[in-house]
Amino acid sequence: MGYVGAKNYSPGYTIVYFVFTLLNLVWKVAIFIINTDLFTRVLTALLVCVQIYIARLCWQFYKLIKHFSEIECITLRAFEGSMIYPARPGY
Repeated sequence: MGYVGAKNYSPGYTIVYFVFTLLNLVWKVAIFIINTDLFTRVLTALLVCVQIYIARLCWQFYKLIKHFSEIECITLRAFEGSMIYPARPGY
């Protein structure tokens, strides 16, 4: 869902992925609370931080694309794969 929403600039799919990331975050926090093993808690804390970052990026992307008109989305889809990359300097 997240990839499809981002690729097609679809706010609907993007919000579904955002809800998924929030549910995943709640699940990881529950694992952190329930578990008593130190290694698992440290690893889960790191994963919670990464999940918060992913949710934040997803929300920012959703706020950005929900203001796009259909014509702007079509234009962005038309330029897919035609990015102009800067030339690498010769060594």
